[in-house]
Amino acid sequence: MKKILIITVAAIVLLGAIYGYYLYNKKAKDFTNAKVDIYITAGDIYQDFIADETKANSVYVIADKVIQVTGVVKSYNINTDSTQTIILTDTKAPEAFINITLESKVPIDANLVSSGLQIKVNGQCTGILDDFIEKKVQFIRGGVVL
Repeated sequence: MKKILIITVAAIVLLGAIYGYYLYNKKAKDFTNAKVDIYITAGDIYQDFIADETKANSVYVIADKVIQVTGVVKSYNINTDSTQTIILTDTKAPEAFINITLESKVPIDANLVSSGLQIKVNGQCTGILDDFIEKKVQFIRGGVVL
């Protein structure tokens, strides 16, 4: 009986290690040529999360869909870890902030992401961040600026 328990626990640990190794080595999705599932503006996706976060999570996050967000660049930053962050807003909903962290460490031409320009970004949504100052819809796995 004890031997069966040890074998079962060892098998579970081994399977967990194999799955962890798989996730660690999994290639990031290439958003450049990915088929876009949802086209939406920064203001609309923000309003969807404010109106019903649970429903918005089921549509944008859990479904693991590629989303193309159109919005106006509020800011662009290169962080200390070389990731790049773009904050999008919407002229119709100036309180809407979409935080996009690009996976590529290759800097974008600053002319493409100048403040006030309207851009499109492909990526995957990871939910809403409520940091007491403002609510931001997060696209941690951001993709390519179009």
